[in-house]
Amino acid sequence: MRIRVLTLMAAVGVSLAGEARALDIQTPMVTSYTTFKAQGATGTAAVDGVSMRSAARNTIYHCRFTAAESGYGFSWVSSSNVISFSGKPIVEGSNTWTSQVREVTSGSTRYLGGNGLPNHYTGTFPVSSSSEAGQAIYHPNPSSMGVSRRYAELPADPVYSSTPTCVSGEVGFLFTGGMLFDALDADGRDAVANEIQDLCEGHPETTGTYHYHHLTKCFTDSTSGHSVQVGWALDGFGIYGPKGEAGTTITNAELDECHGHQHSVTQADGQVKNIYHYHGNREFPYTVGCFRGSRSVVGRNTYALTTPSNGLWYTTTASGRGYAIETNASKLFIGIYTYGAGGDDVWYVISCMLGSTTCTGTLEQFSNGTTLANLGVANTSPTSTTSPGTFSVTFSSSSAATVTITPTSGSATSYALVRYPLAGSTVGSTQSWAPETGWWWSPDYSGTGWLIESQNTTTSGGTTTSNFFTVGYAYGSTGTTGQANWYVGTGSLTRQSSSTSTWSGDLFEYGSGPTLTGSSGTAAVTANRGTTTMTFSSTTTGTITLPNGRQISIQRYSY
Repeated sequence: MRIRVLTLMAAVGVSLAGEARALDIQTPMVTSYTTFKAQGATGTAAVDGVSMRSAARNTIYHCRFTAAESGYGFSWVSSSNVISFSGKPIVEGSNTWTSQVREVTSGSTRYLGGNGLPNHYTGTFPVSSSSEAGQAIYHPNPSSMGVSRRYAELPADPVYSSTPTCVSGEVGFLFTGGMLFDALDADGRDAVANEIQDLCEGHPETTGTYHYHHLTKCFTDSTSGHSVQVGWALDGFGIYGPKGEAGTTITNAELDECHGHQHSVTQADGQVKNIYHYHGNREFPYTVGCFRGSRSVVGRNTYALTTPSNGLWYTTTASGRGYAIETNASKLFIGIYTYGAGGDDVWYVISCMLGSTTCTGTLEQFSNGTTLANLGVANTSPTSTTSPGTFSVTFSSSSAATVTITPTSGSATSYALVRYPLAGSTVGSTQSWAPETGWWWSPDYSGTGWLIESQNTTTSGGTTTSNFFTVGYAYGSTGTTGQANWYVGTGSLTRQSSSTSTWSGDLFEYGSGPTLTGSSGTAAVTANRGTTTMTFSSTTTGTITLPNGRQISIQRYSY
C-alpha cells in the first residue's frame, strides 16, 4: 500500500498507506480559459479531415461515433472553429454541495469512490427558461443535480499500450468530485462548443451526475512549472492541467493521439514517476482522446443499494468478537476486536472501497505502539506486522452483512454480521446532543483511538441519558507485549446541554473469546484497567480522564 495524502486511520494511530483524498471547497475561476479550438462545431468536417474511427491527433477515437456531427452554428464559435467563452451564455447560480471523494490504494489496485457532487459552486439546474442560458435556441439542460455514487477500480501501475482503445462517455475521475466525460455530447457534437455549462464549465447528465467535457477552471493549478494532477483517467494514468514542463499551455503538437505523453511527473499521491499521463488543454479533444491503458468500468448510481450503518456490529455465532464499521463516500474503515490463539485480545483493521454491496481489503495488524498506561505521557508510533490474510464483506442491508476471512495459509471462513443494539433487541438512534458515532482520536497520540457510540435516550428526574459504548485501542504491556489490545467501556452517557455530555465507567480488558476465524471460545473479563471519564465539549470534541488521572483531548476523526 502507498501513502496517499493523509494517514489512514490516524484515529487509531495507524500510519497505513492509501488514505483517501479529502478535498476542500475551492473558489471558482482560479484558472482562466478564454478561447478553445473546437472540432466540427459549425458543421465542418472533423479537424484535419481525420475520421473518428481510429486514434489520431486533433480528433477523438470514439466507441460510438464515427464522424463529427454538425454543430448548431452558435455565434461564439468562429468560422475557423475557435470558441470564445466571452460570448457564450453561462448557467446562472452559486449553489454549494457536500462533495465526497475517496481513494484507497491496496496492492496493485487503486480504488476510487465519490458521490458525484463537486467541491465548488455550480449553476442552478434544470436551467431556468427565464435566463439567457435557458433560451430554447441554446438547448438548455433539463437535468437536475443529485447524489450519484461513483466507484471504480483502477490499476495502480497502469501498463502503456502502443495500441489505443476508444473512449465513450466517462473518461476520468477529477479530484473536484465531478466526473470527466469525453469531448462529445449525446449527439456526437463538440460538447464544449455546443452545450451550455455553468461558471465552472460543468453540468449534470440525466442521472444527476455533475461532469465536465474539458478541464474545469475551478481548480488550483501550480503557479509555475508543470500543472498539478487533477484526476485519474479510467485506465489508471493521471490527468494533469494545461501546463507542460515549460510552465506554458501545452499544445496538441506536443501530445500524442490520445492527448498525453510521458515524462517524469509528481503524482497526487506524492510519488514522482516517469510515466505516461494525459493533459487538458484548449484544443480538441481537450482531454482524453483515447485510452493508452486498459479502461476500467465505473459503477454508478449505487446509492439505492446498500450503505452500511456506522457503529458496532457483531456475529451471533461467536459472542465476544465485534466489528467497528464506519463508511464515508464509499470508503470503509473496519476495526475487528477479537482474540488470538493464546486467548489474548487482539485488534485488526481494514480499509477498503465499497462497490455496490461488497468491500474487499487486506487485514492489517500493528504492534509496539503506546500502551494505555503511557497515554498522556509520550507517544510511540506502532509498526506494521505481517498481514494475517484478506477480508471481504458483503452487505445485504444497512444492518446485515456476510464476512469472509481468507487467512494467508488455510481455508476461507464466512459468517454473518448484524448491527449491535446497546440495549434490548433494536438498534437505537444517536441523539443530536451526543458525540458523533465513529472513530475518535488525539492527534498527539497517533497510534491509539476510540470507537464511540450511543443509542436511545431516557429522561428521569430531569436528567437525560443515553446508552453508551466505547472501545479503546492501545498496545499491550501484559500478555503478548506490544500486541494491539482493546478495552471496553459501557454505561450511561449523561446530557449536559444541547451539544455536551459526559460518561464515566470502568475500562475492561477481555480474553479467551473466539479467534478471527473461529466460532468457539467464551470471552471473559481478564482485567479491570480502572475508571475512565469522557467529557464531550461538543459532538466532535472532548477530553478523556484516564485511569491514571492523566487527561488527553480527543476529537472526531474525519477521513
